[in-house]
Amino acid sequence: MPYELTNSETEFRQRMRKLVEERIAPGAQEREETEKFPWDMLELLREEGLLYMSFPRKFGGQEASLLEQCIAIEEICHSCNNTAVFLVYFANANFCLSRFSSQEQQDKYYSLLKRKRTFPTVVLTDASGGSDFGSIVTRANLEGDQYTVHGVKRFISSADEASLFTIYAKTDPAASKHRGISAFWADRKLGEETPGLHIKRERLMGMYSSDACEMNFSGFRIPKENLIGKENQGFKIAMGMVDYGRHLVASRGLGTAQGAFDCALSFAKERQAFGQPIGAFQGIQFMLAEMATMIEATRQLLYMSAWHYDHGGANATLYASMSKLMAAEVAMKVTTDAVQILGGRGVTRDYPVQRLMKDAKIIQIVEGTSQIHRWIIGRRLTGT
Repeated sequence: MPYELTNSETEFRQRMRKLVEERIAPGAQEREETEKFPWDMLELLREEGLLYMSFPRKFGGQEASLLEQCIAIEEICHSCNNTAVFLVYFANANFCLSRFSSQEQQDKYYSLLKRKRTFPTVVLTDASGGSDFGSIVTRANLEGDQYTVHGVKRFISSADEASLFTIYAKTDPAASKHRGISAFWADRKLGEETPGLHIKRERLMGMYSSDACEMNFSGFRIPKENLIGKENQGFKIAMGMVDYGRHLVASRGLGTAQGAFDCALSFAKERQAFGQPIGAFQGIQFMLAEMATMIEATRQLLYMSAWHYDHGGANATLYASMSKLMAAEVAMKVTTDAVQILGGRGVTRDYPVQRLMKDAKIIQIVEGTSQIHRWIIGRRLTGT
């Protein structure tokens, strides 16, 4: 792949950086501390056209490449993961709408997603499932012209405020593991009671503003026409979406690491100890050198992987897992070292590194843990 961004991609990065510096970064810590849902950030991204950048042009989108989406998320995560996740939500919805949904579903839900205070989320992880997507036990039973859903989902991103769900449930209990899973669209009106559904916020270690939720389904009804694709095709849809989405989560890791590094580098140049800036000490220089090298290596791997995906490469699953694994691990290492460089100030809320370190830990877990990705990569390499 070309190792330089095109002029349009470079200009887009510069526009994103300016937007983040002026409109997103200033309130990042306050959003985390107040734990208030960032509706203002959602509407800012909507006004800028960023929510729809992956959408088809006929539905008001830009058909942006995966690489362009990665750049946008990377820049936002330099300062605020709570804001960047909205781009991930919309990209995942677009994946299912554009590739697997009927024309009627596309007309309805692309239109729905253009409304203010409206966004989608993916309802995939069962309470007992975790990274084992094929072990879904949440049931969707066809009764006449509706499916009735029973089960418990956990760690569902921003489910308490979302208006559109992509729900994965078992429709053929006799089928082994992933073979009997189907996917559905389900929408709701905020502020109104939703029969058969109870949502409760999780208490996470970070990402307080955008949150995650437990969803308890007890007779929740979905019209038959909301089935995505064909019955029992859900696992295929989910795995395709995950290969796509892992690049976006890797971008979160990359941006998080870059944000922490930039803060640590600036601090090392200014903080005086023993009569000189701490950046003059070899021990600090070595830490910064390693951090910068890991970040740049991650960027090259991620950009290559996204470019490979955009051009229909055959190794999309392998490269997606490599990118997500490396970005998550580098984010954790870099943010931890950034806190160390800042010393006592690093654990205060006066600097963003403590918040970025918590974000990095979450990135090591979402969209498949680092251990799962090592397993995926190992199986691809050995053919086992």
